[in-house]
Amino acid sequence: MNEELIKELVRKIDQLQKRVDYLEAVEKNTFSTVAVSDYLTAEGGLHVGGTSDPGTDNLIVDGTSTLTGNVDANAGIDVTGLTTTTGGVHVGGVSDPGTDNLQVDGTSTLTGNVDAGAGVDVTGLLTVTGDAYTVVWTDYSDSSTITGWNSYTYKEIYYKVIGKLIFVSFHIYGTSDSTSASFTIPYTVSNNPSTVNIGQVVIPVVDNGSSAFGFIYADKNTSVIYAVPSVSGAYDDWTSSGNKRIRGEIWIVIQ
Repeated sequence: MNEELIKELVRKIDQLQKRVDYLEAVEKNTFSTVAVSDYLTAEGGLHVGGTSDPGTDNLIVDGTSTLTGNVDANAGIDVTGLTTTTGGVHVGGVSDPGTDNLQVDGTSTLTGNVDAGAGVDVTGLLTVTGDAYTVVWTDYSDSSTITGWNSYTYKEIYYKVIGKLIFVSFHIYGTSDSTSASFTIPYTVSNNPSTVNIGQVVIPVVDNGSSAFGFIYADKNTSVIYAVPSVSGAYDDWTSSGNKRIRGEIWIVIQ
């Protein structure tokens, strides 16, 4: 048989096989690739990466979706995996939220943990059902500089920070060796408002074995909390002997 005729016959057979493969793909709706030069429509839904029914007008992508243009979601987007964006996201509007920003015009329901390294601006109501903190409750008992005692039965100082607020819970009880009583916290007290005494709180005290009510306060631009043995006294009115106790809680604005 003529060699050229054989080559032509092989070419025809190859074309016929490609046509058969195409018709089978059309019948099964299975293609390895689809090239669309204009646009693609689907009267039902589209499932990429699977064969389950996505539902009418729905798009399901089992793998990664890379969207380089704008995304309009009138009915919402359900995401079970990871979603990343190199710009910002505006939910409920079309204005530019700014790079790396999330703007939600409606209600945001966050059931997991929220880390906000740059802060959260809220113009409406913020409801937290779990815990909110910048620093969790931390034991500072052994790190604080305490003056006024030479031995302790109780030495407990704990603090928690939320934004620029520090909450301090303390209980110090032991033998007095000074006419003053104070302890330090790991943050500097704010100088605003510019009053000398900040965060005055009445607390129960024991001075030389006698119970009374005194108060504690913090000086601006320092990290020292002072205790006074009576509501009308001074910080150096303590007895330098006998049992001494201060116990209570205070919150302070920090720098």
